Amino acid sequence: MSSPRSAANAMGVIHDIGYQPYTGPRLGRRHLVGALYAYRLRAVFGLSRSGRYKVVPYFLLTLMCLPAVVSAAVTTIAHIQGLQYGGYAYYLQVVAVLFLAAQASQLVTTDLRFRVLPLYFSRPLSRSDCALTTLGAMATGMVILMGAPVILLYAGALLGLVHGPHDVLVETGHVLAGLAGVLLSALVLSALALAATSFSRRRAFAVLAVIAPYLVIASTVSIIEGVSRGSAAGSVAGLFSPFDLLQGAQIWLLGAPRVFPAVPGPLGPLYVLVAAATLAAAAGVLLVRYRRIDL
Repeated sequence: MSSPRSAANAMGVIHDIGYQPYTGPRLGRRHLVGALYAYRLRAVFGLSRSGRYKVVPYFLLTLMCLPAVVSAAVTTIAHIQGLQYGGYAYYLQVVAVLFLAAQASQLVTTDLRFRVLPLYFSRPLSRSDCALTTLGAMATGMVILMGAPVILLYAGALLGLVHGPHDVLVETGHVLAGLAGVLLSALVLSALALAATSFSRRRAFAVLAVIAPYLVIASTVSIIEGVSRGSAAGSVAGLFSPFDLLQGAQIWLLGAPRVFPAVPGPLGPLYVLVAAATLAAAAGVLLVRYRRIDL
């Protein structure tokens, strides 16, 4: 004769073993996107992780801010104009590229290597949401990296060069233009870096995918601009280097200081159009790549 338990199992009875159903609010897709953005932004700077994840981003952030600290101190003490807002990131582009290569590769390859994307997509979160959230977090990290020195320069200018309300308004207008250029540069550079790193599951290859094209393109364009001596050839060559392209767009659009005679020349509007097209193309590649990732 069968026991009551075996008979119940044969009938497919579901036993209550004490699990409680969730009866709280369901926050939905918007909350998921916000939580994922915050998580990825923390990952850019190694927050909530071990110390080794914090070494590279904070070391590069220190390198990025160090010239601004010195310039702001000189401006405050000697009352002379220091480094300008618009051309700061151009002169420290190597630091920005190293930050992009290290942190963009970490954001993308970690998801691919450990196969955590299925966990994200198990909830009402699309692949496009994940890609754009990653882009937003990386761009925010770049804004912090390139914007912090601009704020330091602004503080030095307020302490050393401003003598009245009119000077404050003028200096504030200049720094806002500089921060607008930082935002534009952060979006374009982050989209390019993430698009390049999204094709590899190995971090070493992803880092190389960012650094190698930069070294080749930047060196080639610099040689052409140096040989052209301010001619149209130099202006055209600047369209193919991300930092020259962005600096040229800022010169024409925001009145940033001219850091090289050939850029942008008479092609200012073209620089802005190419910068916008580059952002759209890189973001499109990133979206397509996330939609085709094999889970």
